[in-house]
Amino acid sequence: MFHLANAPILPLTALYVKNLGGPGSLMTATVLTAQLVMVPVAIFAGKFGDLWGRKPVLAIAFWILPLRIVSYTLADDPKMIICLQSLDGIGAGI
Repeated sequence: MFHLANAPILPLTALYVKNLGGPGSLMTATVLTAQLVMVPVAIFAGKFGDLWGRKPVLAIAFWILPLRIVSYTLADDPKMIICLQSLDGIGAGI
């Protein structure tokens, strides 16, 4: 369910950046930002999943998704959207 809710957000985010007047390079940055954040978060999730247990770590991912989607509604700058994509990297990394 988590991934079904999360999957359509990336293309919509790129369209939102375009709608706000962002250049094509920022549309590409929506994907790259999430991927760059995902790698260290996956390392964190593996390490702290063993220390804290998997449920608390997964709870972080489940809270990040609605926080990210609500934050998009408040963003009015394409660069802000790119920063919010780091939250996607957190959810994907976990």
